[in-house]
Amino acid sequence: MIVLSHHRNTIQTGRRISLEYHGTMGTIGDTLMTNNIDPQTASIEVLVVEDEPADANLIRGLLSPRHDLTIVRDGQAAVSTLRSLESNDRLPELLLLDLRLPDMSGFDILKKRGGELALGSTPVVIFTNSDADPDRERALELGADEFITKPMDIDAFEQTIREIEEKFLS
Repeated sequence: MIVLSHHRNTIQTGRRISLEYHGTMGTIGDTLMTNNIDPQTASIEVLVVEDEPADANLIRGLLSPRHDLTIVRDGQAAVSTLRSLESNDRLPELLLLDLRLPDMSGFDILKKRGGELALGSTPVVIFTNSDADPDRERALELGADEFITKPMDIDAFEQTIREIEEKFLS
C-alpha cells in the first residue's frame, strides 16, 4: 500500500505504479518501480510528465487505482520513455504533459510529435499552471488535444483529473 499526502488530503492506493525522477544532468536517484512497469515489455496507459512532486503525487493517487501509469519529471525522460515505448509498439493511451519543465518545455515535446516522436493517436493533454491565451493557442497549434489549467483548489484539481480520465481513458 502506498500512502500519498497532498496538503491536507491523504490518498491511499494499492495499484502499482512507476515514478522516475530525472534531472537535467542525468538521473538524480534511483527509479522507483513499484509495479515493475518496464517500457520495453509492459503497456503504460498514462504517461505523466510533471516536475512538481505534489501534483505528481496527487495525479498518481487519483489515477493509479484504475490505470497503469508512469510519471517522469522532465522532458528528456519523457522523450526517452516515449521512444522506448514507440520502438516496442506500446504507446500510452494518454500523455498528460506539463508545459514548464526543468530541461525542455512541453512545447518542445509537442514539436517532436509527428517528427522524432510518432505518437500515433495518443492524445496529449496539456495540464499546466499557465492560463495565458498565447500558451493555449501555441499548444493547440502544436497538436495538443486539450489545454487545461491546473486548478489551485485541491477538490477542483481532483475533479479535473476525474474529468480527464472520463474523457480520455473510459
